[in-house]
Formats: sequence, C-alpha cells, structure tokens
Amino acid sequence: MKTKSPHKKGEKVKAQKLPIKQKGILEKLEYWLNENHKKVFISVLILNVIFIFLHFNLKISEANDDSMYIEDAFRFAKDFFGYYTPNAPFYPMMLSVVVRIFGINLFWLKLTSVIFTILNVVFFYRLFKNRISYIVLFLVMFIQSVNYYFIYYSSVTFTEQFFLFLQVLFFLVFYKAYEKSDAIETKSIGDIRIWLLSAFVLFIMTLSRNVAIGALIPILLFFAINKKGYSLLLFILSFLIFRVPFEFLRSAVWGSKNQFAAQGSSLIVQKDPYDPSKGTEDLMGYIQRFFDNYGLYISKRFYQILGFVNENDYVIKPGLGLIFLVVAIICFVLIIKKKNNFLKLFMLYASAMTAITFVAVQKSWDQYRLILVFLPFILVLLFEPLISYSFLKSKILQVILVVFITILVFNSTVHSLVKAKSNIPILVNNIKGDRYYGYTDDWVNFLKMSKWCGDSLPSGDYVASRKAPMSFIYANGREFYPIYTVSSTNPDSVLSQFKANGVTHVMLASLRRNPKRNDGFIINTIHRMMQPVAQKYPGKLTLIKQIGNVEPTYLYKINY
Repeated sequence: MKTKSPHKKGEKVKAQKLPIKQKGILEKLEYWLNENHKKVFISVLILNVIFIFLHFNLKISEANDDSMYIEDAFRFAKDFFGYYTPNAPFYPMMLSVVVRIFGINLFWLKLTSVIFTILNVVFFYRLFKNRISYIVLFLVMFIQSVNYYFIYYSSVTFTEQFFLFLQVLFFLVFYKAYEKSDAIETKSIGDIRIWLLSAFVLFIMTLSRNVAIGALIPILLFFAINKKGYSLLLFILSFLIFRVPFEFLRSAVWGSKNQFAAQGSSLIVQKDPYDPSKGTEDLMGYIQRFFDNYGLYISKRFYQILGFVNENDYVIKPGLGLIFLVVAIICFVLIIKKKNNFLKLFMLYASAMTAITFVAVQKSWDQYRLILVFLPFILVLLFEPLISYSFLKSKILQVILVVFITILVFNSTVHSLVKAKSNIPILVNNIKGDRYYGYTDDWVNFLKMSKWCGDSLPSGDYVASRKAPMSFIYANGREFYPIYTVSSTNPDSVLSQFKANGVTHVMLASLRRNPKRNDGFIINTIHRMMQPVAQKYPGKLTLIKQIGNVEPTYLYKINY
C-alpha cells in the first residue's frame, strides 16, 4: 500500500493515521510532527529566542549600512518633512519612531530586529502550515531560528530581518486573497478590497529594499500563467493606489530623487562601483555579472550558510553550483508536474528575485545577506518536492534525505554554539558599560576618536570620516563629512572640495583592509587624498589629537 503525502498540492489536509509499520522513516516523522506540530512550533520559537540572546550584539557593526540607517532615522526623527533618504526610505522612517522615544540607543534600536526575527518565524509557520510537509516546515524554521547567519541579523539594524518578515507577511495575505478570488463569482470593482492589504505590504517591501520592486514580475507572471487577468488588473490597481500617491507626496514634500535614481542605484549601472570613469555596463557585462554572482552566491555563499563550506573559504567551486542547478531543475519539474500552485508561486518569486539580484549587485560586494533573504523559500522549493516524491517512490531517497537533514541541523547548531561561545564575553562586557570591548584596536581607536570629536570640538567644526555614520553614533549624534571614494588626488581640488563643504578637520584612521589581522595594509581612501596636500602645503595640516599607539587614529585640522 502506497502512502500519499499529507500535503500534496498545498492542500490543507491532515496526515493519514496509518499503522506505524506501514510507514517509512520520513512518513513516521511526518506523522509525529503532524500530531505534535503546535508543541514543536513552540519549541522552535523558544530555541529562536535563546539563540537570539546568545548572539545578541550591543556593538554597532563594522559595516556601514546599519549605522547609516540609524543616522537616517535620527534625521527623520529630528525633521521628518525636512529630510529624505532614497536608500530604503521606509526602514529608517520606522526606526525614527524608536529614536524619537529613546534617542540613539543601540539596545532599543536593535530590539526592533529581534522583534522582526521572532515575527518572521511565527508568520513563516502560519504561511506554510498545512501547505507543505511538516518536515520541511520545521527544518526551514529551525535553520532560520538557530543558524548563525540568520541570527546575526537579529541584533543589528540592517534591513534583513525586517524584509524576511515582510516577505512572509506578503505571501500570507496574498495567497489568501488569491484563494478568495477563486470563490468570487461576480466581477465588480468591490473585489479590489481583497487585494488591497497584500498590495500595501508589497508597497512597503519596495520602500524597504530597492530590489523588491522586481517582485512585481513574478507576481504578475503568476496571475498570467493561471489565467487570472481580472485579478491581475485589480492587483496592479491596488498597488498603484499606494505607490502613485506616495510618489506625488515624496516629490511635493521632500523633492528628492526617488530610490531608483539614488546614488546606490546608480552604482549598479557602473562597470566599477568605485570608479565612474570606467563607464556604464553593457548587455554582455550584465550577463557576465549574472554568472559571476551565481558563482559567488550559489557555489559559495549558499553552501557556507548551510555549513558545507567553511566560512573562511573564498574559493568558488563551480561543481557545487552545478549540483545546485541540477537539483533545482529536478525539483522545479516535480512542482510543475504535480501542479502545485502554491509552490509554483514561490518558484517564480525565488527564481526571479535571485536572478534580479545577480544582475543588479556588483561582484565586488559579495555579501551573503544579499541571498540570505531568499534562502528560506529556496530551501522549501528544494526539499518539499523531494520529500513528497520520496513518500511515494523511494525508501533509499528517504534515508538519504534524513541523513542530509540531520547534517543540516547539526551544522547550524554547532556553528552557532561556537559563535555564541565567543560572543558571550563580549556581550557581558558591553552590558557592563564597555562600548569598545570586542572591537579590534583599529576600530577602538577610530571610535574613541569619533567620541572625542563629539565631546571636545566646537559645534561649528566639521570632521571628515571614512565611516561617517559610525562616527555619528559614537559621537552621540554629531554629523561627520563622509568620504567613501577618492574624489581626487589633486591637492588643490581636495582642499577646494573640503572648503566648499565646510570641512574643518580630517580623521585619518588605520582601519584594516583585512579585518582578521593587522598586516600593515589599511583602508587608505582619505590618506590618498590628504598625502598630496601635506606634500604640497606642509603647513595646511596641524595634528590635533592621536589615539592609540598600535593602529592609531589621527585628527588633523585644515588651515585654509
């Protein structure tokens, strides 16, 4: 007697209570999870909270984006209608509420990411419960709840956990609206009400991550494939009801560039994001970028996140990318063959969004968080067809899958526990009041100098900093002039630029190029600009302050 999968075709069906002896190993596990799914859900949620605490990070990240969002939030809180950032504008708007209440308090700001981490797990359960096998549901929930790469973003102010939550919320309300649309017999303008909520969530998604505008492509394609032309039109109209008024409001109130004409977006079209003189990308360049990023994010980052490749291994192994592609094609064929409309939606979404990401992001950026937000859906698409197939066909495949799932669970747990062991002493010292514990010497000296500038320099002075948003936070809200690229090495041009922008001081830090060791190589962006000034005009720069003897940071005053 063959046992059918309890969740075939995404239907809300209870597992069949067959005698245990008639079940294979996966079927026994599925049966047990079905009978105890509420208890398992609560257990995974508790694990999520425990691992969030073990990895909680009270420091600001050495990366620039999270401190930049806090700086933008501060400006929104200070003058909401006088400031606008086109870089994921909704996220700092939301954080500005926290800043308005608590000020630049890292604990309360990071707590927002904790909340969205937990909400993501809860809504992921609600979205997929009774639509896929409980084995896959709880496996992917467990990975999101325990895996270090996910948990890291639970206590930083990047957009990742917020976006993960928005995604599952969108698909939860969207698919309910889609199912409801099938039950509506009359076609009236009143039907638009069922699409408004999902369109609103998608609208917020597009304001929280620029690439999210690409989600319209798979969503509209899903309607078209299922011949839902009327629903497609209503969904587009629902989305425009929110997006069009916002664009008018943005233009009228802030008068700024939209998020797709911002500096960050313009970097996408450049051949070299750090050298505009190399020109813009052509068609073949975008194709090459796609394959380069596929190698980075699938052949390397995907396997690193799952624990099959060491996090310090930077070698791209094309064979791993080929294995992923073969398995993905098999799973997609099974989804199409089984006519699983629910999984088809995620197949379109995950495929389109990863492809857009691979075309849009520069190869040199290589950050695993860019693929992380789509990984839960990718894992569902890879495991659910194989689990469903193995229920019906192969006991050998069941054993292989059980071994693979066990390895995944083991990898995520052990790696996170190792990371937690090193984090706990840092967290304890940060809680005791040492804001610098856990940073390397280069960052300690840089952040202490930023704080000194905030405490000691007159309010009218303006300091150039390589990591201006981080300086802003440690100087308790003092603005710094940001230097991200070498604008010029001509001393007169550099001085002219600084004078035009009111820069009075320059901070020269010894920030490591290789964060893991002091090898003498530093991020020398500002140094390359100021060295020609010092050579041509020796009296133009006066040393005001030095902090640190090893990997020191210097503060110079510019004598115009």
